[in-house]
Amino acid sequence: MLDAIIPLRTIQIRRRSSDPWFDRECRLTKHAVLWLGRSARSRGTPEAMDAWTTKRREYRAMLRRKRESFWQAKVDA
Repeated sequence: MLDAIIPLRTIQIRRRSSDPWFDRECRLTKHAVLWLGRSARSRGTPEAMDAWTTKRREYRAMLRRKRESFWQAKVDA
């Protein structure tokens, strides 16, 4: 009866390709930031929150640096 109300449909999900400058170091740092964020939320201690905030700032700075150097190399080439 549910199939008559809501027919089964097959949908295709396409994965978005990653940015060319997003490398293994970015992935590992992102994973560390996510892990620290989960840990900080579960513990709730100021030390855990500070560690997460510091790592997140480092991650964002690294992304900015890699993105800028990638595009600068493209422009220079």
